[in-house]
Order: sequence, then C-alpha cells, then structure tokens
Amino acid sequence: GGLRLSEAIKDNLTSYSSLRDVVVRSVDGKVATYDLFKAEREGDLREDPYMRPGDVVTVKRADRVVKLEGEVLRPGTYQLLEGEGIRELISYYGDGLGVSAKSDMVVLTRRATEGKPESESIVFDLGAKELPALLDGDSIRVASREEYLPIVYVEGAIVIEGSPIGE
Repeated sequence: GGLRLSEAIKDNLTSYSSLRDVVVRSVDGKVATYDLFKAEREGDLREDPYMRPGDVVTVKRADRVVKLEGEVLRPGTYQLLEGEGIRELISYYGDGLGVSAKSDMVVLTRRATEGKPESESIVFDLGAKELPALLDGDSIRVASREEYLPIVYVEGAIVIEGSPIGE
C-alpha cells in the first residue's frame, strides 16, 4: 500500500521497456493500461495509480525508441506511439526547438540492420512537406546555427594602429 506503479517497477526497467502501455491486473481480475510517460510529463496521476497487494504488472517491449539531441528544449530518448513522427518528436517530446536551432539542417542517423548492413545519415529541412519516417533506433540531431558559422584563421603578427602594442 502507498506505492505508486512507477515506483514499483522503476528498478526493473530496461532501455526498451515501454512506459506507454503498462498493464496492471488486479486480484479481482480487472485489467487497466497506464501511460507512465504521460504521468511524468503531464503530471497526470491517474496514469500512475497506487498498487494493491496481489497486483500483477506487465511491462511490454517498446516498439520504436528514438533519440533526440541538439538544439531542442528537452533532448532525450523517447518511445514514440504509432502514427507519431518527427514533428511530434520535436514539438511534444522535445518541447520545441532551441533559439539557435538550424531547422533546415536536421540530421537523421539510421543504424545498420540485417537488411541494410550500413548505417546512413539523411539531412532534411523541418519545413519540408514530407519528412522521413522514424524507425526504431533512429537518432535525430537538430543543429545549432553556431555550428555553421564561418571559421577565420589568422596567421602571423598583427599590428593594431593606435594601440600600445602597435607603437
């Protein structure tokens, strides 16, 4: 008694545990599904109930886990639900773009698979009509404008007129 679902399972999760559809079967046979991601993100405690003696919890494997990094407000690794893509990943999960985000230089990195033994990177513009579909294990990096500033190298002695060094 007094233990919430999230507390009960936290030490038994892996990187592929699904927090989006955790099933609890009570002693009286009632079955309920909870979304612990929503509970944490939105503070909806209805999605993180108190456990009762005899409750059986089933944590499924996440179907699609994607990493979001770079110029977003909340980088991290997220489980996407069916129908969710890059726009949802950045706006909802990542809480939007950072102030210096370069939205026309977003990089999707796709890992190698049995069917495609080489990893690949796809650069795209977030403003495009169609965006690439996200697969399990993909990584999205939103670049910063600062990463693309020109670099200037100066070699040799420099004399600045009017300064004590130049006199």
